[in-house]
Amino acid sequence: MMRGAVYLCVIVGLLVVSGCGGNNCNYFETRDSQTGECCVCDPVQNDGSCDDSRIIDCNSRVAVLVEECLAATTARDFLSAYEPCNAAAEEGSAEAQYRLGGMYDFGYGVAEDDVRALMWMNLSAALGKDLTTSELDDLLRQMTSEQIADANRRTSEWLGKFRAQ
Repeated sequence: MMRGAVYLCVIVGLLVVSGCGGNNCNYFETRDSQTGECCVCDPVQNDGSCDDSRIIDCNSRVAVLVEECLAATTARDFLSAYEPCNAAAEEGSAEAQYRLGGMYDFGYGVAEDDVRALMWMNLSAALGKDLTTSELDDLLRQMTSEQIADANRRTSEWLGKFRAQ
């Protein structure tokens, strides 16, 4: 239970989404230096920083999906979070992949699935999300070597398809 409580703080510790263009940027947004708009940063690092190369165009489909994913997970509405998180994760959003991994890890809005949890967490890290070792250690400890190998295989396959696009 402690693992879930610690991770939950990471998952829902963000402010509620108010959308692009507001006066104040949310935790996971950053102000675009050229337009002055608040835009989604993907991924947000553990220290709250955002590299300019990680800003998503506010008008893109992915930005809308990421904002919906963040808003739903922040509100702990994991049933509503699944669809936008999954769609954004499939589009390559490291932040959505991270949150989807957490949902699978703890069974929030989905059936608990350690293989999918590790796959999505691996993908989020591969695409730039800073993960702490404790976030993965507890998950890895409860998995068999076959499950870990399956998750790693799925991660490689997904990355291969994504990078070929």
